[in-house]
Formats: sequence, structure tokens, C-alpha cells
Amino acid sequence: MVATRLHSGEHLGRYELLTPIAQGGMGAVWAARQVGQHGFRKTVAIKTLLPGLSEDATFEKMFLTEARVVMRLHHPNVVQVLDLGEEQGVLFQVMEWIDGESVSTLLKVTERDGVRIPIRLAAFICIQAALGLHAAHEATDDDDQPFGIVHRDVSPQNVMVTYDGHVKVVDFGVAKSSVDGAATGTGEFLKGKVPYMAPEQASGERIDRRTDVFSLGTLLYRLTTGTHPFLGDNQIVTLNNVLACRPAPPKERVADFPDALEAIILRCLQKDRDLRFSDMAEVAAALETAIATTDAPVGERELATFVRTQLSEHRVARRAAMRQAGRALGWASSTSDSLPRFSDAPASGETMTPSGTGPGIGSFTPPSNAPVTLRYSATPSASNVRPWLSSSPDSKTQLTYVHPPSHTRRRTAFIAVALVAIASAGVAAFLSMGRNEDPARQTARASEPPRAAPPSEPSANPGAPQASIGTTETTAPASASSPPTEPSSPPVTKRPIGPAPIRPKPTPTTTPAEPSTAPDLGF
Repeated sequence: MVATRLHSGEHLGRYELLTPIAQGGMGAVWAARQVGQHGFRKTVAIKTLLPGLSEDATFEKMFLTEARVVMRLHHPNVVQVLDLGEEQGVLFQVMEWIDGESVSTLLKVTERDGVRIPIRLAAFICIQAALGLHAAHEATDDDDQPFGIVHRDVSPQNVMVTYDGHVKVVDFGVAKSSVDGAATGTGEFLKGKVPYMAPEQASGERIDRRTDVFSLGTLLYRLTTGTHPFLGDNQIVTLNNVLACRPAPPKERVADFPDALEAIILRCLQKDRDLRFSDMAEVAAALETAIATTDAPVGERELATFVRTQLSEHRVARRAAMRQAGRALGWASSTSDSLPRFSDAPASGETMTPSGTGPGIGSFTPPSNAPVTLRYSATPSASNVRPWLSSSPDSKTQLTYVHPPSHTRRRTAFIAVALVAIASAGVAAFLSMGRNEDPARQTARASEPPRAAPPSEPSANPGAPQASIGTTETTAPASASSPPTEPSSPPVTKRPIGPAPIRPKPTPTTTPAEPSTAPDLGF
């Protein structure tokens, strides 16, 4: 099945896509909501393969292997994979939502603003990343057999720092492990980023956990000195530097660089893997000892303060984009997770422009039918039933609010139930009227003679007495010698079903009644 392009507001299983937040060479990451019963909504991140790679068996295998690997890992410094699914030909991973930015973004912002990342904070970031990577290296299967996981893409893009001061290792997409049934061998195409590769990885040799130690040492060098130890003018030069050149000591880049920290970095960057630290636990322990001598405190609180200060614009822009997208999709103002609550949606014609700038940030504008796709497609779709996000790398996102249709459905259902209840009550009341008739009247009705049936056709004798429809009338038989006489009592009229009206009793008269041949009707 060919994978379709994804739009904001589309559902992948029980997950509703909100807005794209990142895209790489293999896949894209969306901010999304997990939708449950009783108004439950939880913000998650959804990773999908790019449409052009969804039919490639190699990339599909790598994508599935990544999910199976990370699902086995449970550590606070490793991103959690919560679910794996496929919907309409789209493979997707559901991951925990990380409210933060990559170290790559932190580096770009600080260098733009001329701010140097404190060495102690750079070391703290690498300590936390080392602990997460050590947990991955030590992971075992149900039979306690090691998976042999090697991340082999430890880089600033794949280490994230949150606004609460936590550090997360992400993207095990090119990780080597035994989960896929075969270890990486020689001759396989290179996986990872050339500037952060270890020599054995760049030359296609066997790799192990010490390969990640080299990559983390490169990252630590970059964070603490502000320069890269191997970066050249192009990929070929950089690759040659990784394989053959020794990096300049950090003290040559930063005059007051701590001796203990420099020794740790140079040991991580040894060409011979046997001269490096044997595992990430040793790296973390050495770094903790090195920064323990500093007087300034270092920890999650200090990292959170620095990240929020430097990346405040990114934080405001990201949250504003998610609030706007949530309003455009008709989400309620309450939510079950830590995402900032958004208030009632703006009224028709009202505009709202968020603070800050960033990709996908804009204001409420007239409706647009251009959906957000993984490649920023701007092709309108006549089948759109929601206002889609319209985004391109050089344009702002356009959002239009629509009232959620669920309110109308609930109102219609309530009215229908109320009408049925009223009709039922009316029928019940009408039927009970007959049952509540006065007993005296019921006795009188029971003593009445049978009513005459209406004639089926007009009588041939115009002078003969006729029976009126709806009236019971009894007359004396006519004789030839005497004319017919009128009854002394009025005719009895048929009463309708229901309680009979109370009639006053007739007042006795002193005038004697004339003799009559009509029978007594009981009045």
C-alpha cells in the first residue's frame, strides 16, 4: 500500500496530528494528541517515514528495528517509544513528548548571540547523555542476552535538553543491534553523521559501545570549546581528519580550560578504541569527578534556567503554534497533560498573533484549503472537512477556527430525547383519563340499552323515524288507530370517552306528567 501524505487534523489510529515540528533525511516528527474517553487528551510526538521512503524495504526495516530497540529501553535519559502502528500504509512510532530543543539548536542560538555555554553545564549535559547511552548498551532481551545496541549517531541533533533541565537521547534510527537478527558487517554503507563518526565506523570496521564513546567525546569538545575537532571544508576532508588527524588539545582553543576535563576529552578521542574509556559509565563517573571541583552548583535547575533564558523565543513560538493548531482543530480548553491550556477559541473574524517567530508560526486568517504535508505541499483539496494548516519554509501558517461539530450533535440528540419524553407523557395522561371516570357515571353507562346502528342506506319511507349517527333513541311502536306520540324524555346523547361532566340533578315538578306509552329510560 502506498503511503499517503499527512495533514494536520488527520488521525493515525487514536492519535490526532497537530503540527509538524521536525524533518530529517528519513522521517518527520509531528506534535500530536492521544485521544481517549471522557475528554482525555495527551500530547505525544509521532515519527513517520517520509513518503518517498515508505516503499523502500531497507528503510522500513530500519524504522521497525528502531521501534523494537527503544521499546526495550526504560531510562530517564532515553526517549520513550509508547506505540508502533500502521494506518493507511503509514508506519508510525508514538514517542513521549519532549518539551525542549536539541543541543544543535542551543549551539546555534548561543553562537548567534555571542553567549558561551558554561563548561560545567556542557559537562552535565554529556553526563546525562552518557547515562542514557549506557542503559542502551546494557539492554538485554527476555533471556538476559545483550542486544548489543550501538547508537552510532551521537550528535547535537540527537541529544535534547528540556526546559525543565532534563537531557534525552533520541533517534535510534541507525542504531546497530541484534534485534533485527543480524549485526552490522563490513561493506555496509555508512550510517551516521561524518563529523561525529569514530574511525572504525568511518572505515566500515566492526563497531561496539566504544564507538559511541568517541562520538560523545566529539560532542563534548564541541560544547566546551565552541569549535569542532575534525570539521573540514567538505565531507571528504572531514572524513580524512577523523581517520588520520589528531585533534588540537582544548587548551589551545580555550586558555583556561580545566586540565581534568581536557584529559577526559582526549581519552575519548583516541583512534585506538582500546585506549578509550571502556563504557559510558566510566565516562559519566570521570566527568562527575571533574566538575565536582568547581564552586558553582550544577544540575537540572541550573540547566533549566540557562535553557529557558537562551531559548525563550523558541519556547514561546512552539507553544503558540500548538495552541493555534489546537483551536483550529476545535479542541477543548482542558487537557490532561502539561501542555499549556488554551482558552476559548476566538470568535469569527477575531485574529491572534503569537509572540516570537519560528517555522509554522502565523496568525488566524481567512480559510485556506492548502494542507500541511511532509513536503510542504500547497495543493488544495476539495475533500477537506477541517481547516488545514498551510505552511511552507518561507511562509507563515494560516489557521481558521471552526466550532466543533460534536456540540451540534449533542444538542440535536438532547432535543430528540426531550420530544419523545413529552409525547410519551401526553399519551399516558390521555389514557389515564378513561380509567379515572366517576364510578356512578360508569354504572349509568353500563345500564344503557344497546345503541342503534346507523342505516347502511336512506330509508324508503320518508315518514319512518330515523336514527341519528352518534345518538341513541327509542320510540314506541306505531299503530294504525293512534298517531305516534313523542317521548316524554329527551333523547339520550352518546357521551365521549373520558370523565363525564357533572350535571345538576333535575328539580322535581309538581305538575303531573301526561300519560305516555314510551318506556322508562331510567332518568
